[in-house]
Amino acid sequence: MKKVVIVDTDFNIQNLAKKLSNEDFDIFPISNIAATKSIIQKYKPSYVLLNKELDGSYKLGRWIRRKSKANLILLAKDTMSEENKKWKCQGVLKQPITEESLKNLLLNKSTLSKDNYKEQLEDRHSIEETKLQKPVISHDDYNCKFWGEEENTIGKDFLKRKFDLKNSFLNKDSFKTGNKEVKNKETEYKILVQNVISIYSAQGGVGRTSIAIHLAKLLNKLGVLLIDLNFAEGPSDISLYLQLPKLPHLSKFISNQDSPVKAFNNTVIHVKKHNFDVIQTTPTLRQSDKFDVMTLMNLIEIAKRRYGIIIADLPDKYDDITLEMLNLSSSVILLATLELGAAARLKEIYHLLDPKQKIYLVINKYSGKSSITPKDLSEYLDIQITGIIENDLGLLRRMEKGNLSFFNNIIFGRAIKEIAKKILDYNSNK
Repeated sequence: MKKVVIVDTDFNIQNLAKKLSNEDFDIFPISNIAATKSIIQKYKPSYVLLNKELDGSYKLGRWIRRKSKANLILLAKDTMSEENKKWKCQGVLKQPITEESLKNLLLNKSTLSKDNYKEQLEDRHSIEETKLQKPVISHDDYNCKFWGEEENTIGKDFLKRKFDLKNSFLNKDSFKTGNKEVKNKETEYKILVQNVISIYSAQGGVGRTSIAIHLAKLLNKLGVLLIDLNFAEGPSDISLYLQLPKLPHLSKFISNQDSPVKAFNNTVIHVKKHNFDVIQTTPTLRQSDKFDVMTLMNLIEIAKRRYGIIIADLPDKYDDITLEMLNLSSSVILLATLELGAAARLKEIYHLLDPKQKIYLVINKYSGKSSITPKDLSEYLDIQITGIIENDLGLLRRMEKGNLSFFNNIIFGRAIKEIAKKILDYNSNK
């Protein structure tokens, strides 16, 4: 299956990708240059479509040519401009992208501007050079070299295939429910989501906010947005620990749904000291009354296009917002202490989660004095333990001073590094 990354701030790309359906492609729209490198490294796309007007796009284009096997396609309003030649890309596509131009590109029917194609082949090890190195180049070798595919190959049927939008919606595979056979209708042009991580516990004071803030700091090179959904009266713990200004907060987004992208821009706060972004909760419960499930979905859809990692700090509630945020997450951290009552409530939430989600059980404030052991909790919840964080008496004092430490001699920071590595296979030394 081919993967396509589209780096552009055009919000319509998200909807455009959803309209198309073909089992051969995963489409990944993103508008945050900072998060793009990590996404390309993770998904190894066949194509990267890059808007030349974005800040830092030329530098990113050079990195794509040198560090990835992706075919770089430039998006430009003027496809015939002489300036396009310096990009040494595979071709130039008219910006903004249309449904027709995107389909034609993916089906090898696109008419791209390729004035410097010879120079591009030299830059990417041309066919002629490859033939000199090997008497015969196989079909598999060609695909591996020029399409970035390690296993799958491009067959002649794919290159000549007609785009059948109607029939491609019906998946031949089916599954049985009781005595009924149900067709699995699925949009096969999939939108690859970034890692959306929700942190939930069934009681307060367990350390959700501490983990959320430390994870955001640790992963900030991947482009992180931390969303505070702990609605209450007065400033939240995230606002206090990060010393955020009173404005803006989530009500800015809630009250401007006619222009959601502009509202989103006006809601985000960049924490310069720790280099990640935050959307802080409303300071009063009254202001949060209009924040419904649809508003949350709009918020996350916009955030997915801008950030490599989205972290949601959730309250210990069973309300619609909490359940929907859990549903929208690709990964869920269930946080617990060794208390039987909290474990029973946590089990209720666990059974509501989608089995396809990645669920991680983390035990915090462990002291070894409880009559319940981590093994007992794991067996009771039927979840394997991802990490155990020992009680760190100096944690709150450090956080009050704005000190988020990950040194090996810091109990909490060391544990967060280990947990992040298990959840995201993230090497903190990168």
